Amino acid sequence: MQDRVAGVVENLPDHPGVYIMKNALGRVIYVGKAISLRSRVRNYFQASTQREYPKTRRLVQDIADIDYVLVKDEREALMLECNLIKQHQPHYNILLKDGKHYPYLRVDLSEDFPQVELVRKLRRGDKARYFGPYMSTGSLRATLDAIKKIFPIRSCTKDVMKMVRNGERPCLNAQIGLCMAPCTGKVTPEEYAAVMRQVCSFLQGHQDEVAADLKRKMEEAAEALDFEKAAAYRDKLQAVQLIYRQGDRRQSVISTAVYTDDVDVIGVVSQNEQTAVQLMMMRGGRVTGSEGFLMDGAQNEESAQVAGSFIAQFYLEAPSAPQEILVRERPEDADALEEALREKWNRKVTIHAPQRGEKRALLLMAEKNAQEKIQREWAYREREWERTGGAVKALGEVLGIPPPQRIECYDISNFQGTDSVASMVVFEGGKPARSAYRRFKIKTVEGANDFESMKEVLGRRFRHGLEERAELDKTGGDYAKGSFSKFPDLVLIDGGPIQLEFARESMEALGVGAIPAVGLAKRFEHIIRVGHEEPLALPHSSPTLQLLQRVRDEAHRFAITYHRSLRAARTLRSQLEDIPGVGEKRRKALLRAYPVPALMKQATVEELAELDGMNAAVAQKVYDALHAPQEDSGEQGEQA
Repeated sequence: MQDRVAGVVENLPDHPGVYIMKNALGRVIYVGKAISLRSRVRNYFQASTQREYPKTRRLVQDIADIDYVLVKDEREALMLECNLIKQHQPHYNILLKDGKHYPYLRVDLSEDFPQVELVRKLRRGDKARYFGPYMSTGSLRATLDAIKKIFPIRSCTKDVMKMVRNGERPCLNAQIGLCMAPCTGKVTPEEYAAVMRQVCSFLQGHQDEVAADLKRKMEEAAEALDFEKAAAYRDKLQAVQLIYRQGDRRQSVISTAVYTDDVDVIGVVSQNEQTAVQLMMMRGGRVTGSEGFLMDGAQNEESAQVAGSFIAQFYLEAPSAPQEILVRERPEDADALEEALREKWNRKVTIHAPQRGEKRALLLMAEKNAQEKIQREWAYREREWERTGGAVKALGEVLGIPPPQRIECYDISNFQGTDSVASMVVFEGGKPARSAYRRFKIKTVEGANDFESMKEVLGRRFRHGLEERAELDKTGGDYAKGSFSKFPDLVLIDGGPIQLEFARESMEALGVGAIPAVGLAKRFEHIIRVGHEEPLALPHSSPTLQLLQRVRDEAHRFAITYHRSLRAARTLRSQLEDIPGVGEKRRKALLRAYPVPALMKQATVEELAELDGMNAAVAQKVYDALHAPQEDSGEQGEQA
């Protein structure tokens, strides 16, 4: 143990708190909480602990410093620990691997005429109601479609009261009965709120109540011989029943009607050096969602500890929590978790480990789904390795070179010899490295001469690289940090033998001819090699060939996109030159504010008039010119 660390450990207080372990670079590598900082942290440095837990041994070897924060009790320690883990993402903590933001549905009942909004982030201090997260885009889409069919609420984003004052006509949705049309002024906020409360009940999982109400109204309309209204209620009822059927197809779980509380089931499984958590969400006695999460840093950890980490990281950020959370074994800090959740949601949340009965069966089903999640992930990783790292390794074997971890591909694009450009795309480890992409305007070649253009681009690329390397050598800098100083392991040319020959000529002239280079001919997808008369033909199913095709196609896409943007900008400049009153100063102001033609076309007359040197009259001329009908230019597309 280092002297600094030993000094900190020796003087730790016997008090609740959070400890923060850092490595020699000052990075936070582990965050933990303790009722007694002294006893908890000292335990890490016990020989018996390190023998039993290899992960702890590795952690201790990396510790260079320890900070700590004293708190009032275990609940405060839990909250601070969660915040610090979220902030620093420490390497040795158990982390939710899936960091994407799942969508929620938001309803703000404080508004007069609220909508159902799709959001991906929760607004702090927001008093609106959130429903979700929706872990399947299919279930979210089905839910939104059902809401539109069942409830006559507005889906537009217009200012309702402004429409009422202006006497605007209602939209088509109102005319066909899909909206109550509050924009007409004939619907009170109270009437609209009553429907929105039904929507919220539906989103909470109480579809059975909505279905029963619709069935009652359908039967009443039929008895009153109002068959048109009865048919409308029938269609709405079928939309609710469709949600039921889709839910049943998506979930292979035990049907449960024994209890109606909101319950979440958490299954934890470790296999193949991976740990997965399966979350099944039950609302109103039905499974409304199920999703698997991978947990980093959870190898050899007890399932109870993994479940506790998941609960803390997931529910303390979620928009709601169920009344009950089912786990195989209660976490060590279950009491503190329950207290934190109770305080956050102002109601009791119980973490329960069922030993028998239907809840136990649900738990076992969640664990089965977690195991399937790991197996799917393992299969995905194998497929991904085959098409990336495995394909790189095989490519090296095919070409007789070390596996080319960095592949650079070049493509030329022009239209009838104008606006000639080139692209350079980079793949590292078989995956796109988009931050390393570069693009070039052809400077020295006139007309559509792809061969000379390729020679120019390769020369400029490696000349820049050599100059950067010379500068970095003076300061001992890292070649990997320059724009061009990191050289490829393989150069791929989009073209045949002649394009490859011109590229090689340029590289050899600069002294980088030792870097392997090949061409990929489009017609037969053959690999062209230097010094080989016959091209190399690989099966079209070969992951190696498919890797080269992906790299080549990406270079083609990148070149075409750049070429189109330049041509569009040139066309826009030309168009602006023909507008009376638009001189060089105004043209520069317009292009500076709206460099993309589509953005300028979207601008209003008022926005155009606010630019430097512009006025309302000239802004109107620009607007009219941009929105005038365009004649067909007869262009057939770019060459690349």
